[in-house]
Amino acid sequence: MEQKIVPIKQTNKIEVFDKSSGSEIDRLIETFYCLFDDYEPLGDKDRKYFATLIEEFGGTIDIEYEIKQFYAWLLDRPSEGSTPLRTRFRAWLKTAAAYKKRKQKNG
Repeated sequence: MEQKIVPIKQTNKIEVFDKSSGSEIDRLIETFYCLFDDYEPLGDKDRKYFATLIEEFGGTIDIEYEIKQFYAWLLDRPSEGSTPLRTRFRAWLKTAAAYKKRKQKNG
């Protein structure tokens, strides 16, 4: 079943119409904060953040898998100053999507 995430211009919120999509968002939030236990969940901001990631990358890469890969990568690397974790993770997803696209193109 295709997920339907629709931005609403008036309220600037994202509504999730498909129930499986909502549980996917909850699962991603839970995975993210189980691994990164020093970061507090932000409620609606997190739901919007992960809904946006699903909309942008969901058909391309497995976001839950990438959360785990990102965590493993960070274990061996020091913090990059004041760059927020969510910003770093989004950049990670962009790189993962580009890598997968390049890999598929080259066979």
